[in-house]
Amino acid sequence: MSRSRVQTRADEDTVEQIDEYTEDRGISESEAVRRLLRAGLKEKGFRDDTDTPQGHAVAHIDDRVRLIGGAMIGLAVLFMLLSEVGLL
Repeated sequence: MSRSRVQTRADEDTVEQIDEYTEDRGISESEAVRRLLRAGLKEKGFRDDTDTPQGHAVAHIDDRVRLIGGAMIGLAVLFMLLSEVGLL
């Protein structure tokens, strides 16, 4: 799917809200604007679920799960390291 460039100007409040949206989701500003445009078009009835580009998935991971998963990976790496040096 080819993409065309869309440019706009926005007031400071809108820019700050987009920045907050990007930080909360860990995405680029371009991706944030794409998602927000799609959501707005869908809400106003100009877009339906069949318009969603194929191959784009969104993962929603709870912060607790991310924290616990990170700790478990860290422990696994530590155990592997200790076993490699012969301490386990």
